[in-house]
Amino acid sequence: DINVYVSYIRYGQRHGVLLVNPYTLEPHRGVFVFQTYTILGVINRFLNLDPFLLFHLASIIAGIALLLSIYYVNRLVFQSSLERLTSFAIISLGGGLGWINNFIFAADYRLAGFSLLDPLERPHNAITTMLVILLVTFLGKYVTSNNTRYLKLSLLSSFIVYTIHPPFAL
Repeated sequence: DINVYVSYIRYGQRHGVLLVNPYTLEPHRGVFVFQTYTILGVINRFLNLDPFLLFHLASIIAGIALLLSIYYVNRLVFQSSLERLTSFAIISLGGGLGWINNFIFAADYRLAGFSLLDPLERPHNAITTMLVILLVTFLGKYVTSNNTRYLKLSLLSSFIVYTIHPPFAL
């Protein structure tokens, strides 16, 4: 998978954001898919880094952003700093939220994005997981506080996540 994502970074560096399928003989226009990597390629025009290095740097930065969003959610849920840090340690070091009781009945508890194993390796999964966590959190804050700011943040997060990863709309 990493080689494919790095090739999309190289493609974006040379051709832009709209990705064309190179494995077809029929001419067609580019589509807005794997835009996380093609946008990284466009940015790499200015940085001029090795695409593999850029991929791993993006993984680190997106992983840190994901962990910060998890800590933000913990701040909203737990009052005590000891509970926040304990929960954060269990979630981040324990491989996600799959340890919570009754998730065995959930349809998606075994998905790699929910277990944090895949998102900490791939930037697009880290970003989508972060946005899903934030959209659910903001929606919950809207329901409990009736503050429209949280609804707008939830809608913005959902729009971005559906743009980056359309299957999450389901």
